[in-house]
Amino acid sequence: MEAPEPGRTDQSPAGVRASGRRHPPVPRLLLERGPRPPATPAYAAAVISAYGTFHGTTDDVEAAAAARVKRSRVLRKRGRQFAFLIEEAVLHSGLAGPETTAAQLDHLLELTTLPQVSLGIIATRASRPLWSMESFTIYDNTQVGIELLSARVTVTAPGEITTYERAFADLTTKAVRGDGARALIERAAAAHR
Repeated sequence: MEAPEPGRTDQSPAGVRASGRRHPPVPRLLLERGPRPPATPAYAAAVISAYGTFHGTTDDVEAAAAARVKRSRVLRKRGRQFAFLIEEAVLHSGLAGPETTAAQLDHLLELTTLPQVSLGIIATRASRPLWSMESFTIYDNTQVGIELLSARVTVTAPGEITTYERAFADLTTKAVRGDGARALIERAAAAHR
């Protein structure tokens, strides 16, 4: 097995970094291409279960979902700012049942009311400066967590972090926020009811 490139730390799907650190710092910017935005317990369990089934690791789904929801509590604490971009297709994900998905979308609507949270939706038909890419999270300009199908990769090289910040900024220009974002979420929630 080759050593990771300087500035990269490969991470297993279970989330343990090679450094032994269990949890990454608090996210600042998040681009979600897949169905993994801040989640309700039922939606988190459905997503984790689907990926676990694919990878053949379906144990501890409830514990993993509870841990994900617990980590998202930081969103309700004032003093930090969080910016999320979500592809519109995520709102129509079929990984969870209609009731669970509708509750998840209601949860996203609630997050749009928090002053410390900025939620943008990249509409499916929006012109784009970039093609769709992997989901990633930028943590306070110190690292980027990239979600791949088989692993999570952590990037710490400043030049690479800058590349992801630039991608986030470019995609932000195409996202709808506020009433426009809420309208897309409400429309998707209605389709799941």
